[in-house]
Formats: sequence, structure tokens, C-alpha cells
Amino acid sequence: MILFKNYLFVVMSLCSVLSYAQVDLPNDITFGIVDLKFDGKQVKICEMGEGLYSGFEGHRRIYGKDIIWALLCEKLAQLHPSLYFYSGKYEHKPLSIALLKRANNLLYPVFHYKDDVLNFFKKNYSSGLSNNKKLVDYKGIFLYRKLKDFVSHISSYTDEFIIVSKFSRCIFPHKCLTQRYIFAEDAVLSLFRPKAKVYPAIYSKDLAMQIKHDLDCEYFVLKPEIGCQGAGIIFTDAKKLDSDLRRMFGNESSYCTHAKNAYSYWRSKKQQRFIAEEFVSSKSIMVDGCTYDPTMRVCFLAYCENQHISIDIFAAYWKLPVMSLEKNGTFEDKHRSCIYSKQKNVSAAVEQGDFSEVVKQLGIALPRIYKNLLTACVTFNIKEGVWNENE
Repeated sequence: MILFKNYLFVVMSLCSVLSYAQVDLPNDITFGIVDLKFDGKQVKICEMGEGLYSGFEGHRRIYGKDIIWALLCEKLAQLHPSLYFYSGKYEHKPLSIALLKRANNLLYPVFHYKDDVLNFFKKNYSSGLSNNKKLVDYKGIFLYRKLKDFVSHISSYTDEFIIVSKFSRCIFPHKCLTQRYIFAEDAVLSLFRPKAKVYPAIYSKDLAMQIKHDLDCEYFVLKPEIGCQGAGIIFTDAKKLDSDLRRMFGNESSYCTHAKNAYSYWRSKKQQRFIAEEFVSSKSIMVDGCTYDPTMRVCFLAYCENQHISIDIFAAYWKLPVMSLEKNGTFEDKHRSCIYSKQKNVSAAVEQGDFSEVVKQLGIALPRIYKNLLTACVTFNIKEGVWNENE
């Protein structure tokens, strides 16, 4: 347990899983997030995401500090003494501060310009691929949020460094690939997911009927193949499913073009596939006398060292919808979390009993998710964030 003044924070070490013989797993460190529903008994994972892209605003609203970034840096420093961070033009201040002002006052380089990063890797590059067995044998751990096409320029020089989330950022943003290669072919993980299936992003008069037959539920969540921060996600029911699909994939006149409307995302971002997912709810919680259907966000660090997988959980908090269940509003307003809204209550603390049960279930799910992620990345030879898959 780590004590930050008045805030008691527990880092849970979930598990270690040894020797997956099917594929030689690469050494790796992944900082990820899980958005899930929890009804008090069963965890249902709705989204996997990249932790370095998250601002954890909901956690900050509750506790008032950037504790998650400090804990991340503490844990990374335990894995390797040398940490490096590319912040880019718009500095990620919480992470930079956590790196530069840790308790032991060690200073880690924070790069602001791409040329400095490239020169750093060239200077520290020796020759060939690294044969390191342990994380500490590498020259350091490197973090970055967004490098875009710059990744291709540094990839030839990074073999002797551990790049945080090198593999997860290649698949987690791709919801259909996450479903297909992490969840769909794993019978155990299917227990931790709402019913879901991938479909071609082409409208047909039989599509709604097929989805209703496949998922056999009353309410649905439609998700684009690629997206983040909830872009393009549509909540619907069995009666409106066909009309919503026509608005998503029909002719232009059927679209609502308002910039903030979810349908406009499907018009501007052409998708080859999409996910239809069963809607599931969490246990209701009370916040300031109002009842909410929340979504829990859990952040974790996964690392693989010489075929040995370990998972640490850093934090969990509830994200709240725009409206409570008592208010008059749409189904989406009452069930879709919206952490960046202007409302007073956007997040809430998770009770210890719920947290313990969620950690217990993620102790089963997260090692398998991470193993499947690394296996898929090796099998399909992901390079520079691109899937080289023939479908």
C-alpha cells in the first residue's frame, strides 16, 4: 500500500502466468485501461484502451491529484532505473511532473521535440536486435503519447529499449480486432464480455434481423471499427435498430450532420466493419441522492518478462452518465458515461467490496487478454502500428 497524504491507494499485484508454449512472447510493458460494467456479481468488459491516452479526469475529480501518473512512474522505476518520455509540443504535465519530481528526486529526460528523440535513439543504438531476457537488461523504458508517422523513423533504433504500450496501441483502438483476436476465440474471456459480433459496415434489409437473432437482447450498443473517447457509439433498441443502421450506412440524406451527433462520425469516418454489442448495465449507485447506472474504469500495468506475465492494478473509479435514472431523458443519456460533461457529478469512488470482487475477476481475465494481445501481435507481425493481416 502506498500512502499519499490523506489518500490510501492500493496497488494490487494480480497474478503471474508462466510459459505460454504456443508463441514466444516478446518482452513488453503495457499501460492499459478497462471500461467495464459490474452488476455486483459479474464483470462485463466493454472496452480496452491505451492508458497513456487517458487523462483520468474522473479520478482527479474525486481525489484532486494526479496519483495514477505518480504510481505509474513508481512502478516503472522498479522495473528499470532509466525512464524517458516524449511529451511532444503540448506537454503532458502530470506525467512529466511525475517523472521529474519523484520522491527520490531522480531526474529523467523529458523530450519535447521529435528531432531530439531521433537523435537520442541513434546515439544509443548499437547493432542488431536485442537478445535481452530481462527488462532491466534493456537500456531504458521509453514512453510517448502520440508520435504518429514519426514511429516509422525511430523503429529501427528502438530494439534495445522497452517502448511502453508498443503492442497494445496497435490493437486496442481497433475494436473489431480486439473482439476477434482477444475475446471471440477465447471461451473463458467470452464470459467477461457482453454478447458481441463483428459485421460488415454495409446496410442490408436483413442486417437488423440478423443482429437481433445473433445477440438475442432488447438493447444494443453499435460501435465503429476504429475510434476513441466514445466517438460514433450509438445506443439503440430492437425497435429502432433497423432505422439506426440505415442512418449509419444509408445515403447521405439520411444522416444527421451535426458535428456532435454520433451519426456524423460514420459519415466522416468510413468503416469497413462495426461491432454490435449487447447492452448491459451496472449495479445502481447513489450520488448526492440521485441514482446512476455507472461504468467502471480500471487502469492497470501489464508486463511480460522472459515469457512471464504479471499484472498490477492501479486504480478504479465509476464514470457517470449525463443524467440520473430518475430524470427525463434518452436511454443513452442515462446509461452512457460522459466524463467531460459540465455536470457536477461525473465520477464516483468504488466501494472496497466491489473493488475486491472486480480485481478477483480481472485476475482471471487480464492475463488472458494480455497473452492474446501479444500472441496476435507476434502472429500477424505488427510493425509500426499496422496490422499485416490477410482476411
